[in-house]
Amino acid sequence: MNKIEKISSRGKMVDAEKLTFINKEEHWSQYVLEDGAIIRFKTEAQTVHKIIGETDKDGNPLYVMQFKQAMVLAKAPIKNGRIN
Repeated sequence: MNKIEKISSRGKMVDAEKLTFINKEEHWSQYVLEDGAIIRFKTEAQTVHKIIGETDKDGNPLYVMQFKQAMVLAKAPIKNGRIN
């Protein structure tokens, strides 16, 4: 059995099972800015917990996830041959 921890969910502390997971896929979103810069962004899961003894209205288990965000400047804007 996985580790049981107290976590905050919907404004209260609850018991939750910390689950391990495998990252199957992660995709970058890419944004082209009006100054010519290209920024890439993605959200990465850090932890997953399954709340013990609680379900949604259809009886499905409730999960709480923590994420981190990653951003990279893929292309710097260039003006007059210089990076701005």
